[in-house]
Amino acid sequence: MFRSVNIKVDTIFVGQTLRLAPYNLLIAPFGFIDYLRPLDYNTIVQFVREGGNLITDQKNYLAEELGIKFSNTQLRVRGVRDRMYSEEPITWRYLELFNKLNVDEVDEVFCQDAATDAPLVIGKSVQKGKVIAIATRFDPLSQRGTSHYPYLLDYVKRYFKLGPILRRENLETYFDPGFRHTFSIEDLVKHWVHHGIRRIHVAGWHQYPKYAYDYARLIRLAHANGILVYAWLEPPQVNQMFWLNHPQWREKTHRGNDAVPAWRYAIALTDPTCVDSMAAQFRTFLESYDWDGVNLAELYFESGGGFQTPQLFTPMHPSAVQEVRSLYGIDLTAIFDENSRFFWKTNPTVREQITEYRIRKLDEIYVRLLRDFAEIARKRVGFQIIVTAMDSFGSPELREDLGVDMNRIVALQKKFGFLLQVEDPQRVWSTDPLRYVQIGQRYEQLLGDRSKLLLDLNILTFRKRDEITPFPTLIQTGTESYLLLNAAHTGAPRSTFYSEASVNAQDLPYFASASATGISYTQSGTTYTFDAPSSFVLRLPKATARIALDDVLVPASRENLFFIPAGRHIVETQPRTVGTFSTSQLQPRILSSTGEILSVTYGMREAAITYDAPERMLVSFSNEPTQITVDGRPVTCTPLKGSDCYTVELPVGRHEAIVFTGDAFSYGVNVTSLWSTTAIAIFGFLAVLILAALYAILKTTRRQHQLQGKASQ
Repeated sequence: MFRSVNIKVDTIFVGQTLRLAPYNLLIAPFGFIDYLRPLDYNTIVQFVREGGNLITDQKNYLAEELGIKFSNTQLRVRGVRDRMYSEEPITWRYLELFNKLNVDEVDEVFCQDAATDAPLVIGKSVQKGKVIAIATRFDPLSQRGTSHYPYLLDYVKRYFKLGPILRRENLETYFDPGFRHTFSIEDLVKHWVHHGIRRIHVAGWHQYPKYAYDYARLIRLAHANGILVYAWLEPPQVNQMFWLNHPQWREKTHRGNDAVPAWRYAIALTDPTCVDSMAAQFRTFLESYDWDGVNLAELYFESGGGFQTPQLFTPMHPSAVQEVRSLYGIDLTAIFDENSRFFWKTNPTVREQITEYRIRKLDEIYVRLLRDFAEIARKRVGFQIIVTAMDSFGSPELREDLGVDMNRIVALQKKFGFLLQVEDPQRVWSTDPLRYVQIGQRYEQLLGDRSKLLLDLNILTFRKRDEITPFPTLIQTGTESYLLLNAAHTGAPRSTFYSEASVNAQDLPYFASASATGISYTQSGTTYTFDAPSSFVLRLPKATARIALDDVLVPASRENLFFIPAGRHIVETQPRTVGTFSTSQLQPRILSSTGEILSVTYGMREAAITYDAPERMLVSFSNEPTQITVDGRPVTCTPLKGSDCYTVELPVGRHEAIVFTGDAFSYGVNVTSLWSTTAIAIFGFLAVLILAALYAILKTTRRQHQLQGKASQ
């Protein structure tokens, strides 16, 4: 569970000597407590009483020793209500028997039995320390903490004030403006930046007869805040307006009716004129805005369960009927007629030929669109082309159901060089989250280039209340959602989750930590040694206002974040400083980057970086850049003002850049201001001390005079 957000966990085995001094949290499961020796009990109790934190489950002697009280009354529980997130129903797979907790003298009840309101997880202070006690078994069904209490990590953060320190602020998400019409773009961009989102894939179908979404403004604000923006296209849909304006191109069912839109307004991919018009619309849309790339997503024939769902099966447009008759001599409209010689169940040749026809038509559409996109990419350095396709290797039925054949798509990838984003179908969304590690390994071998691979995650409310799954919620939430992100970033360099609107608000703050895979570190007191394949961010307690990064003072930015470049680095979280005056808080700080920063060196008013960026490189700084040199040559500096940053665009590729902020005069003014402020503060402090001393002397003198007066009387 803790490893899902990249928190280091050490394991103590039965019989080992308990040395708890280096730790701030101990987890003592019920099954472990029975094997504790008397000395171990004393060690744990002392650890908690002196300020340590403990999590334990079920009625046990250790919990009772620490003041947790259980009654002899036993209850059965299956439905759980979280006190903070009560809108999310939690239903366990099996009933659990537990001893009722006594809530007298407890600090907090985190969740309770939905039927009786009996507390299931409580927090209690024990002298200087704290205990989280769980009334039932924590997780009897999985080894990853996903079956019972999805929000335990949140309890730890809120009650113990402990959380992950590593963040990889490179999140990618789908954004559909239709689900966010009550939110301003400014607020959304701030929200994305706050949670470490650096790329958004924006639904490209919001054009209507009297309204069109303001894509230009979204892109401008996103870029100013260091976020890349991709156009998200979903053929066989262009947009609703296209579908309404061209009834002759609407996809049909085998009965000749318009194919009812599930969520896409499907058009006829088998009609050459329709395809030409669709391609022209897409090209115009991409060329009209300053996109960073395009995501050609989920190109398949909307068909539900394929031949098993005749009412949904496509294509059945007259153009398809005519072409199938010409190519194969098959009456496409008769393949669901039990009395026809073309009936798919009794004619396996028809079944295979129709399947092959659908795959071939999708190949043609891919080639047509990818050629257009490649022309755009040649004119825009760094413009990326992504193809999102269903995993037909893991789910072979997709070949027949939807016309998706990953063998063909991988062949297209080798020809066109696009990034391939692999999506798994809904039927496997409730299986082990670690499946994304296996999917990544499979496609890395197929592509031969890991950098060309992305994984697509769907996080939304899709489970039914009566559906039996290994997970207790209707949406992937809490620990399950963190495991999904963690596995995806282990399996591939990048992943995109659907969507920023559909995930639970309480989960999003942990996603950047779940994505911080591959970072190793050791700790010695307040000193950390990091080895990281990519740049990352440290989130430290507010008391840590600055760190020493490789012996260079770096102040905090945003919400006490510290940007760390890729490679090996030593971080001191309590650096020694001489005196109170330091200009480090005036120096520029990197807040975020869309490319990989390999090294960074800060000066008084400049930052020298080495970076590698296959796409548009946006770097956000704390101070306003005024000059930039790249590989020793000056380049145009046109900073964009974000909500709390200044963002510049640097050339695509691997380069060395020096970014200067402010000018000598403004820096001098700032230094003078800082010195003056410091001097005033020191003077004020000394003045208070002098006044206090004078007051003390005056009081003492008066007292002596009073005593002398009394003595003379």
